[in-house]
Amino acid sequence: MADLKDVNAGILEVQVYEGVMPGGAPVELAVTLLDIRNDALPMSKPIREQGAQAYGMLFFKSDSPRCPKQMVIWERFEDGLEVMAVDEERYLFDKPFHALCIGMVATFLAETAKKDAKYAWLAPPQMH
Repeated sequence: MADLKDVNAGILEVQVYEGVMPGGAPVELAVTLLDIRNDALPMSKPIREQGAQAYGMLFFKSDSPRCPKQMVIWERFEDGLEVMAVDEERYLFDKPFHALCIGMVATFLAETAKKDAKYAWLAPPQMH
């Protein structure tokens, strides 16, 4: 079992964003990058074994009932990004909300790559 010190040590980067949910409700969103090689984090090993190159979490703060109350996991694979909610909140992930989450993670990864050269490999491929 991981203790709080292990979990905090597993957070490599975090950024808070403000935006608007589909439907117009304001939202504050924290995006984290977690250490995929830190097996003290219970999800690191299974996520790494399924081929992800990096992962982290999205935490939403909003009064909108359309907003997940629990963490949302994001994963970066060689061919793109995926987001996953807990089972009881998957119904929230319609096309616009899924696109919002993917867009926020892509923004976070691009900004993190620009900020620190050791994360340059995280930058998502350029979309044309």
